[in-house]
Amino acid sequence: MGAHDEQDKHTSAPSESPLSSCSPSLPLVLFVCDSNSARSVACEHIARQKYGEGFAFSSAGLTSKYERPKANVVDALKRQCGIDASQASCRLLSVVLRSASPGLIVMLCCEPDALCERVPSSELPASVRVVSLPLPGPKDVGDDDTFIQIVQRAIEQDLPAFLKSVSSQRDPHAC
Repeated sequence: MGAHDEQDKHTSAPSESPLSSCSPSLPLVLFVCDSNSARSVACEHIARQKYGEGFAFSSAGLTSKYERPKANVVDALKRQCGIDASQASCRLLSVVLRSASPGLIVMLCCEPDALCERVPSSELPASVRVVSLPLPGPKDVGDDDTFIQIVQRAIEQDLPAFLKSVSSQRDPHAC
């Protein structure tokens, strides 16, 4: 195991603190992936940097494998985007949903139906819209900087249509 691998493994339960960076007056966009250690964290921080004036952004994982995002992803965010994500913590989706009510959930690792299979519909806000933005993980890409560039392109090219739909979408999401 490399130094980053050791640093990536958590030694305690994932952080279960409320979403302190989310403004209650802004629509919340929640990026969700498997463990909230790479894809969702990168999307959250890049989206906040680009679109943070009109939306609140956060991220969560379907499972809890880590306490902190992977160090190689944090380092690549700093190199590629000038974003300091060193204080980020990994959050579990079920915990986030107890303290926040997202208007949009962006699934990065699976289709929206998979969310309904893993999370009871009673835990999802009635008006949430769930969309899919499939992204490869850093291991799939093989290079951390290229991974961040792929995430940046997706945030710049695909996210605006989803953000626009949050403002106009009023139909409840049914699982």
